[in-house]
Amino acid sequence: ACWYMTLAEEAAYHISGGQPAQGLDRLDAEVENLRAALAWSLAAQNTLEPGAGLANNLFWFWNLRGRLSEGLAWYQHFIQTGIEQRSAAYAGLLARAGILARELGDPYAARRLLDESISSLRGLGDRQFLPHALLNRCMIALDEGRAEDARADLEEALALFHQTGQRYFSG
Repeated sequence: ACWYMTLAEEAAYHISGGQPAQGLDRLDAEVENLRAALAWSLAAQNTLEPGAGLANNLFWFWNLRGRLSEGLAWYQHFIQTGIEQRSAAYAGLLARAGILARELGDPYAARRLLDESISSLRGLGDRQFLPHALLNRCMIALDEGRAEDARADLEEALALFHQTGQRYFSG
């Protein structure tokens, strides 16, 4: 599972770094092995953290390849396994599951997952991934016509993007 986590990390780097084809093609070629590594990690129980890291690093693969349901199912499996709930891996699983749930048309599940993720990220003192979760919760609030909630999440997300030096939406 660790080798596949490294592969997924490298692919995520290429995808976010402007070379998505290179990253996605590598993952396409290994998709069955990636599934086996995820399943093995879930079954072994003592390898949940690396498996959760692998799942988190596969987010853009599942998203860009239209495998939203598959990605959401893996996130739900890891969330339900008893992985350490006060960990960045767990908070990441929740956020990514929330994003995919929104994209699959389930705003109720998406909001619940993102709310839990945001609470967890705040508890961990995370400032890197928190603005991404807030931005996605903002989009749900907009979809639901809750402009004030959307504005509050957007303002907090933009401030965090700026404070952490992330260029994503910070101009």
